Amino acid sequence: MSFTGRFCLRCGRKESDEEPLIDGLCLDCFLKERALAKIPNNVVLMRCPACGSVYVSGSWTPTSGSDEEALRYYIVETVIKKGKTHKSFKDVQLAVLNASNNRAEVLVRSFFMGKPVKQAFTINYRIEAKLCPKCLSVKTRDYEAILQVRFTGEPSEGVRRRVSKLISSVRSISSNVTDYEELREGVDVKFSNISAARQAANYLQGVLGGYIKESWKLHGVVGGRRYGKLSIVLRIPQLIPGELIVFRNSLMEVLDIQRDKLVLRDLTRDEVIKTSFKSLTKEGFRELSPEDYLIDECEVTKFEEGRVTASCVSGAMVEASFPKHLSVGERIQVITYKDLKYVKRLRE
Repeated sequence: MSFTGRFCLRCGRKESDEEPLIDGLCLDCFLKERALAKIPNNVVLMRCPACGSVYVSGSWTPTSGSDEEALRYYIVETVIKKGKTHKSFKDVQLAVLNASNNRAEVLVRSFFMGKPVKQAFTINYRIEAKLCPKCLSVKTRDYEAILQVRFTGEPSEGVRRRVSKLISSVRSISSNVTDYEELREGVDVKFSNISAARQAANYLQGVLGGYIKESWKLHGVVGGRRYGKLSIVLRIPQLIPGELIVFRNSLMEVLDIQRDKLVLRDLTRDEVIKTSFKSLTKEGFRELSPEDYLIDECEVTKFEEGRVTASCVSGAMVEASFPKHLSVGERIQVITYKDLKYVKRLRE
């Protein structure tokens, strides 16, 4: 078949046997103007926090529990298998990448006249936790322990979702869940046996940090003996390395999270300290947002008797106190918080 006299409506490229027009557009312009598949901008999914199954098209389907796999399954079922792809492209495949903070990248691949083509889409998504019928039937069983996950401040949707994924990712934990409830202040998970509840608490603590407290609550008397249930509270501070906090009246940087311990750098003294999450919560701290302070990349031009002078990328010349020696030419960050300047070394 020979094409003559037809041109791309967008760029004017002439149609050929090797590159026929698609809806009046050449391939390059089509990929800029149109979509290979009708990928939704927003996706809302239900996923079982106990087994990781997702609810799509009226049924529950097991998945690994990752956001990427859940989103890919949803789009394949609701878009690819339902023919919501352009007729000029065959064997459409897709991958979901970098799913975090309620956003994900969807990469769609196909072929046109033997030439591989691809398009990338960014979607917003939300995954809600709901027990599937199979796991819900387990809920009728009695429970021996409850794990109450609590946070400093109101938990974000992202951290709630992460708790759900962690619980469902370990079979010996998820198979013993009898109830899962998301609350304003955190998450309550009931378990059919005590060892699974303790395993879950230790696992979450190892990944997210925090401190654990156990107590027994009386639930009745059986055969003249008191009958109680174990209550485990895991308190998580919602901190990540690199964040700045105010603790003990000093500006500090979070360096590392080690189960029930937190490693901090006191920026006033340039000292590394360790504290427990329990002490952090008991003594009180304030988590800073990027709007609370300014950071400037600088180079030391002078250091004398605990005073540093530095030239910064912003064009400013700054002076600040620093308790340890700095070399001329050394790269530093100058953090301004409440009109005070703090120096952070970028290398030891």
